[in-house]
Amino acid sequence: MRFFLLLILFFASLAADVPYQVHFVGNGSKKIEEMLDSVSQLKLLQDHPPATVNALKRRAEADIPNLKMALQMEAYYRPEITIEIDSDAAPAIVYVRIETGRKYRLGSYTVTPDCGVPFEELGLEIGRSAYPGKILDAEWYLLQSLAFKGYPLARVVEREVIADVEQEVVNVTITVDEGPQVFFGPTSVSGLCGVYESVIANKIAWNEGCLYSPRLVSCTQSALEDTGLFAAVTITSDDVVDEEGRLTMHIEVTEAKHRTIGLGASYTTQLGPGVFAEWETRNLTGRGEKLSLRSEIWGLKQRGAVLFKQPDFYVRCQDLLWIAEIEHEKTDAFTEFFFSLSALLERQVHDWLRISYGGQFKELDSTRSNNNGTFTLLKAPVAFRFNNANNLLDPTWGGSLYVKLTPTLSVKGEPSFIYYIQQAIGTYYQTLTRDERWILALKVNLGSIFGAEDRTIPPPERFYAGNENTLRGYHYLTVSPLDAENKPIGGRSLMVYSAELRSRIGECLGWAVFYEVGNVYSTVLPQFDYKQLNSIGFGLRYHTAVGPLRADIGVPLNRRPGIDKQFELYFSIGQAF
Repeated sequence: MRFFLLLILFFASLAADVPYQVHFVGNGSKKIEEMLDSVSQLKLLQDHPPATVNALKRRAEADIPNLKMALQMEAYYRPEITIEIDSDAAPAIVYVRIETGRKYRLGSYTVTPDCGVPFEELGLEIGRSAYPGKILDAEWYLLQSLAFKGYPLARVVEREVIADVEQEVVNVTITVDEGPQVFFGPTSVSGLCGVYESVIANKIAWNEGCLYSPRLVSCTQSALEDTGLFAAVTITSDDVVDEEGRLTMHIEVTEAKHRTIGLGASYTTQLGPGVFAEWETRNLTGRGEKLSLRSEIWGLKQRGAVLFKQPDFYVRCQDLLWIAEIEHEKTDAFTEFFFSLSALLERQVHDWLRISYGGQFKELDSTRSNNNGTFTLLKAPVAFRFNNANNLLDPTWGGSLYVKLTPTLSVKGEPSFIYYIQQAIGTYYQTLTRDERWILALKVNLGSIFGAEDRTIPPPERFYAGNENTLRGYHYLTVSPLDAENKPIGGRSLMVYSAELRSRIGECLGWAVFYEVGNVYSTVLPQFDYKQLNSIGFGLRYHTAVGPLRADIGVPLNRRPGIDKQFELYFSIGQAF
């Protein structure tokens, strides 16, 4: 019996695991140690210890090539790695001793045959650390440059990388097969169900027979995606050209649902509770026409709008917009009711620039103001919009500039009069951290009305501030010149500056603090020496797939007795600007 007990204990000791710790020792930096931690199999399998010390030794030695490769990716091309195991310690300690050596520099980079691509376009610098990742990236930049020159079939056929041990440099020679210069050939389209092929044809940026360019392919991809008609767009080409050097292109699409219905509710301390409803179809007759209907109902404001958009009107990237609007609103300054009908041409001039121009008829009735009456207005708005911000509802970098001039002629009554409304809104977004969790957002809002005398301009057409986007914290549309009874009468110019610091917490939550300063003036141009109104505030953000849900509280620092409250609350979708 005693013999069998000893035998069981013997085999149990053989089956015992050997727990261990890993210590990296050497001349590497903290960054190098963290990098080795992330790739080491010793570290990765530490929670699954081997059965014997010999097995631990084999595991450690098998990790050496992996660690060397990781160091070579950091331009340490000749590292020395040795393993020592202190098996008497509990747990055992594996010492990984590392001599990284010096970083190798890039000695030369040669492309043969010479393709005419400037070395500066490859993202490399002679004499700087020769990171293998950057050397591989340079090949991608090289092939991209050749594609932009009309050689999309170019390929790297040989890569020679020689490490000079004595000079501690890396010399690279790339052999490239440019292939033939390629021109766009015929285009095939597949995947269409309810959309006419002419919609695709109108969005294609290239002409058959013109020199191949990836930029034109990218522009076509973006144009098709922006229609909202397709859930997926894939543009490919054949691998070979025809006898004329043309490349057949293929556009494959998956159609999205073309109709949208939306219902929602919101609340502000200025307008109270509100509801909205909208319906939209993006493919009314199969040609990509958009028809949308939207209504908003608040206690003090009701609005309805119908929009019809005919895409690619006569020329590519030019849309014809028909807009009908009706609105009733009651403010401290006026009560207005208007109906308007607009016809606008909107043209995409550049990826970042759009212009629009057209005509508008507006029948406006103004009461409870210092110029009551019914006005028949003819307008000719012209607008320029530059926008390179990376996101419409939640931008983290880039900026925008919106400039609009609206000549307006009042034709009802005698005499008729004309005035010009000008407005410019600029925004700028700066990422403060690499993970884009801290964002500085800046905005300037300028406006001016010149032409007719002050009292003749309809009060609803004048400038006011104090809302969810301009001078938050002040009572709704009351920031303007005041009459003897402290009633806002509207101004001829506006100047407001806004700064907002935004931060994101985790995946969904965020917060923001903001400061705004400015005013509305009775003069045609803003008065810098006039008293400015200031406000501060704090907000919470809940980020969703469609944009952040926003809740802000604005506090007026120059509170006007009898006009402004202690604070104002705002709820909406998207950032304030």
